[in-house]
Amino acid sequence: MRSNGLYTIELLIPFVLIIIIWTPQGFRLGGLIEEWDILGLFATYGVFFVISPSGEMLQEHRLRPLGILTHAVAFSLDNASFIGWHLLQISITIGLYGAIYKIYGLYSKQKYTNICQQLSR
Repeated sequence: MRSNGLYTIELLIPFVLIIIIWTPQGFRLGGLIEEWDILGLFATYGVFFVISPSGEMLQEHRLRPLGILTHAVAFSLDNASFIGWHLLQISITIGLYGAIYKIYGLYSKQKYTNICQQLSR
């Protein structure tokens, strides 16, 4: 059973990670070449969340139809700056940590128990 102090420290890990990542630049960091290209497509054709196979806009990306989804969601959050992009990245970081934490909590004991049983035979 976990102690309350250890549980609190484990929950603080994603927030410390976010502080470490966003402290040097903060929310001033803008998009790179790829983001500006996609922003140009949004300005020309409007926001689209999935690349259709028949679309002429991004034929080089038609094998990854959901590749533009995160860009479109961030642009929908805030289309005047990159704050939406940062907020989406922060929420994805917290969500991924929560998923990893949950999966590790569910399967780590069983996995290591099974490995130790196999090794002891």
